[in-house]
Amino acid sequence: MKHILISVFLVLLLASCSTSIRFSTESQSKSETKPFSVNSKTIDIGDYEGVYKKLVSEAQRWIGVPYKWGGQTMDGVDCSAFVGNVYKSVGISLPRTSTQQFESYSTNVEKPKVGDLMFFTFTNSQISHVGMYVGNDQFIHASSSKGVTLQHIKDRPYAQKLVGIKRIID
Repeated sequence: MKHILISVFLVLLLASCSTSIRFSTESQSKSETKPFSVNSKTIDIGDYEGVYKKLVSEAQRWIGVPYKWGGQTMDGVDCSAFVGNVYKSVGISLPRTSTQQFESYSTNVEKPKVGDLMFFTFTNSQISHVGMYVGNDQFIHASSSKGVTLQHIKDRPYAQKLVGIKRIID
């Protein structure tokens, strides 16, 4: 019985992330590259204008916030609430869970651009994690072990668990 309860808890924990969006579009322009450093890691976002610059700036502000399952504030946040809060800062509302976020947007992309959502599965059948691509093969997400952090997309286990990339802003 104890094993069943632990298994159910783990499934709920891993499936807890999600969010959805409606938006207005702004064009992206990129001129020169301007890298900046977060926790001794470099994020190369270029000179993005408008919504892209705001998204990365807001995501950067959350780095170091601890992970909290179901959390939605700077006191503790899970992956889908983190992404939802970042997009909310530019006037875009996302659904609450990572699964809902994934199912709400149909624009799949193979090559991500700044602001795209990256979805992962750590279970057999559903989306269980989400992060936001920030350029230079990196994404920011709320890790259950590290809190909000910058991660390389080729790092294990993320490279093997990537399910899809969705573009929220065309």
